[in-house]
Amino acid sequence: MLLHKIDYSYTHQKVSCYFDADFSVIETLVPKTNTIIITDSNVYTFHQAKFNGWDVIVIEPGEENMQQTTIDFIIAELIKKGLIKKHILSVLGEALLQILPHMLQVFICVGYPLV
Repeated sequence: MLLHKIDYSYTHQKVSCYFDADFSVIETLVPKTNTIIITDSNVYTFHQAKFNGWDVIVIEPGEENMQQTTIDFIIAELIKKGLIKKHILSVLGEALLQILPHMLQVFICVGYPLV
């Protein structure tokens, strides 16, 4: 298992990013019971069995979905799922790679603790 971890420090917290890790590593980092995974339908369809037992938000992939309405949808779903008590984990597809930094900035601005 190849695992590359990069930590980013902000004023009030640290965010850790993991690259090239096997999917099974996720469960050693965060518990299924209080984690929400955000991914796109391409990644979800290809790896559907790996998402069993996880709370997942699936968005549509592609350039046309890299917009504020997708961010609004993700934030609304996170609120419905009780994001305050959850870890947020993204298994990136192209659309998420583009919009996730903006979405995370919204959470930082309102004081949500990122883990």
